Amino acid sequence: MKLKLLLLFVLFCTSLSAQKSPQACRASEVNNKLFEERTPSFVEHHKFNDYSRTYQRNTNNSTYIIPVVFHVFGDVQSGKTVTYDKIVTLVEKLNDDFNGLNPDFDTVDGAFSSIKSTLDIQFRLATIDPNGGCTTGVVFHNVESGFGNGSGYDSTIQQYAWDNYKYMNVYIQNDLYNDGDLYNSGVAWYPDTWMSDNDLARVVYNGSYIHGNTNAEFASTMTHEFGHWLNLIHTFEGGCNGTDEVADTPSENGSHDLDCSPGYNCNGSYVNIENYMGYNGSDGCYKMFTAGQVARMEAALNHPARQPLWQESNLIATGVYEEPGSLALITSNKEEVYEDDLNNGSFSQTVEVNIIGGNFANSSGTLTEGTDYTVDIANGLNVEVTLNSNSSATISITGQAAYHDVSNNSVFSIELKDNALSGGTSSFSCNTLAYELKYYAPYEVVYVDIDDIEISPSFVWQWFGIEVGDDNAYGAFLDANSNSELKIETYTKPLICEGNTLNITYLEEDEPVDATRNFVDGGDYPDLHNLRSQSYTTWDGKEGYVGFEYKINGRTCYGWFKLSVSENGDSYTLKEYAYNTAPNQTIYTGYNNSNVGIEENPMANFHIYPNPAKETLNLTIGSDYKNLEFYITDMNGKILKKFKNVKNNSYISLEINDLDSGLYNVTIIKDGGIIFSDKFLKK
Repeated sequence: MKLKLLLLFVLFCTSLSAQKSPQACRASEVNNKLFEERTPSFVEHHKFNDYSRTYQRNTNNSTYIIPVVFHVFGDVQSGKTVTYDKIVTLVEKLNDDFNGLNPDFDTVDGAFSSIKSTLDIQFRLATIDPNGGCTTGVVFHNVESGFGNGSGYDSTIQQYAWDNYKYMNVYIQNDLYNDGDLYNSGVAWYPDTWMSDNDLARVVYNGSYIHGNTNAEFASTMTHEFGHWLNLIHTFEGGCNGTDEVADTPSENGSHDLDCSPGYNCNGSYVNIENYMGYNGSDGCYKMFTAGQVARMEAALNHPARQPLWQESNLIATGVYEEPGSLALITSNKEEVYEDDLNNGSFSQTVEVNIIGGNFANSSGTLTEGTDYTVDIANGLNVEVTLNSNSSATISITGQAAYHDVSNNSVFSIELKDNALSGGTSSFSCNTLAYELKYYAPYEVVYVDIDDIEISPSFVWQWFGIEVGDDNAYGAFLDANSNSELKIETYTKPLICEGNTLNITYLEEDEPVDATRNFVDGGDYPDLHNLRSQSYTTWDGKEGYVGFEYKINGRTCYGWFKLSVSENGDSYTLKEYAYNTAPNQTIYTGYNNSNVGIEENPMANFHIYPNPAKETLNLTIGSDYKNLEFYITDMNGKILKKFKNVKNNSYISLEINDLDSGLYNVTIIKDGGIIFSDKFLKK
């Protein structure tokens, strides 16, 4: 077991409200931060500005095609769903905006109708991923936050990024800056060779503001961010004395107070309120780019960081060369396949596959390996493809991987052959399915001693996070607007509470936190969990524990926070926390690395023999343990035998003479947690 330190991200707020407006795009801020940190990027940007000012537009009317992948972190953001169909609509609307096909393009203010212009460009969802597998171009992941920050998240971004010279990467997140503020709309970076070299070029956008989740005009803020990706600067950059490096956009101050009402500022300049690169238009009148802006974007498409994307060879490699819908598309409901909860390399997982615009050659039965498909997968694992209909199938991944450390994460592929597909592979944009094969780190209970978080009338709110989980964000605060009530914000995640209320149950030391407890989901502000209110004062003057539930890859896990509340209930201090990474397993309040009852490496205390075994499998137990449970499973994870040792024995013998010859797994569990797992061969 190990002790870890928590990095806290702090945000102080003087007030909270139930409704907030979307926050400003920070493109200028994050790009200037890049320029401050990297002189070569600063020099490159300014040299390219010189090139862009004199760039002459392409007159051959060729269409630029850009392969795009959307990485979606959480399919529900601020209560709004993010779906594949909504992303498809989003891309269609983007293309309309850039090509002047938006329904209000012909209603542009007469003062600017002569300079309104369009860029002949098509953003297309990739249909082939970096591994050569079929994709929809929309990849769903567990919740991550903070990719809108200028630095500090690079290594995490790189884990998800697809090659920046082959794909435009868009990250859909609810919390762009990992500060608990869910109201920021988007941010993007200008072309930069270093960013593309390091797979950091990106647009980051809030899923609650895409088409279908907000009004159509504000949803065009995505067009604003794509404009930044194509090197456009805010029309109001630097105010009346600043510049967006485009000659035909009028001067504009930074107050954005015109909204969609025509008006003047900056010494009588008539403001282009309908321009996608301002802020006024988001109120309901985004309509246009100017000719100068289009020339600057076309210049950006010839920047070394953007030019490789639209080359014909790359369009073919990413599956976007043909018009969308002209070839059948194979889709999967997941991109990753994780090992089973036993944490021993065993798999009993399925992937659902569907075909859009085409069919399998048959509508039922099991495909034959070698005839209908070929597969490349880790040793010890098997793949079976079963047809559910002529357009859907289930892929089953079973067995036990010979090597299952996290370092053994890999990609496996299934190549469908002509025999399996109606019309053959030439009728499909892609015929290879590729999936990431992932293993969990050994389960552990982790204790984290944090710097104290003190909430009081002089410091009323602080965001904090646990180290792991699909959604690891929390907030501690005092609600001064509600008679100094003490709250814990979980962003709807559950805590152990009293009955059906949001009153947090006071837990003493050595209490179990697991599925037997009464967990109650949190709500949106102001319906948050109560640590203390006028009618609930149980915590006053006490130090105790809060039980929380969290998820790892969608699997339920448990942990606790330790905190103390002042005598009069007007402040509290969060001191430490712990969590169990084993799914659905108990953690006891007060656990830390000094009071755990199991040694640092319990695996070293056990040994199985003989191996191979014929009739009896013996296990040597190096230390005295009691109340151990022993499970024997097949390589698919099916439990075949279960034993229990209630005494302090240094060894135990398990009868296996009724098992068929083959490979099996033996697992030892104590107090609901796995402490040993290994394979053995039955003769």
